[in-house]
Amino acid sequence: MKAFPKAWTALAVAIALLAGCGKDSESLVKSAQEYLAKGDTNSAVIQLRNVLQKSPDNAEARYLLGTTLLHRRDPAGAVKELRRAFELGYPKDSVLPSLARALVEDGDAKDFVAEFGNIKLDNAEAQAALKAWVGDAQLSLGKSKEAEEAFTAATEAKPAGATSPERRRSSTTCSRVRRSRSKRIS
Repeated sequence: MKAFPKAWTALAVAIALLAGCGKDSESLVKSAQEYLAKGDTNSAVIQLRNVLQKSPDNAEARYLLGTTLLHRRDPAGAVKELRRAFELGYPKDSVLPSLARALVEDGDAKDFVAEFGNIKLDNAEAQAALKAWVGDAQLSLGKSKEAEEAFTAATEAKPAGATSPERRRSSTTCSRVRRSRSKRIS
């Protein structure tokens, strides 16, 4: 008779363990976001990879994993995840500035400019960020005139009173490019 209660106890423990493993993708993504908010990128990456094992076409999880990898200085991994998020339909205003940064940091400036250099985003802040990365890419390719144009476009993308890191970086870099070009002409 003692075996019977032990069997039920073992079954109850097994069911409880399996229930914990069966978290749905949505709750795992939410958990990853909570870890990110706390600055725990290691736990967030684990949660996001768990989501992608269950739902490989989860664009939000791919985007979050890509931006987290970018933050952790893994541009190659970020490129992979951000491209996939873009292919899966994640909003381009969100994904393209991050993908631009990842491509430039990964040394793919030429490909980035060819593929995304002329894209127009709807969100002014996203457009400014994208154009600032186009400017950085053009500078890395030794194209100062094109870089100046991109930085000017980045500066103009945001309203005059708005400030953002991209706007400040674009204005400063654009001024340096102009000074450098004028010294060469003189």
